[in-house]
Amino acid sequence: MVLSVIIFLASFITVLNMNENSTAVTLESYSKQVSSELISERNADDVIIEFSLIDDLRVSIYEKNNDFPIADARPFPQVEGGFAEITNNIDKTYFSYSDTIGTEMMYHVIYDTDSELYIRVGFPRSQAQKASTYTLYFALMGFSLLDILFIAYSFFNFKKSIEPLKLATVRLQGIVNKKPDNKKKEDDIKVL
Repeated sequence: MVLSVIIFLASFITVLNMNENSTAVTLESYSKQVSSELISERNADDVIIEFSLIDDLRVSIYEKNNDFPIADARPFPQVEGGFAEITNNIDKTYFSYSDTIGTEMMYHVIYDTDSELYIRVGFPRSQAQKASTYTLYFALMGFSLLDILFIAYSFFNFKKSIEPLKLATVRLQGIVNKKPDNKKKEDDIKVL
């Protein structure tokens, strides 16, 4: 039982990590492409338009110390984590909720030294990723419950299986003319 849980966990986490790593590599690649196209703040809107053709890709371009993006793939973006979130995640891939889109996003942030702007690219966390995460949680709870039930069943079954041995011990003590102790019975296996 425990082995099946370990195998389930290992395979599930492996698949989940492969999926997230693939998305992270894709986001890093897109961020480098945006960086290569971005010259300065003047062509930020053109770069956004070019990359907005990619389904579900969100590109945001930030100036230093500005919580609001100077250019964004979504119209009317809201402040999401601000500039502090951007600077804390440079060259990292991370998850954050997007108030603009209304879903959890996977982002990658880089600093473009040529234009001196910060580029954040992201994809919405897919329904498959969400479903697989929930499946992991519920399966773990199910396996844990099964383990607890199995341990309880084994314990009570073991206690039942000892009863015939205790009776046989009492009979054997009677045969060898040893009176059984009617007080609290101790472990009869030690007596044998």
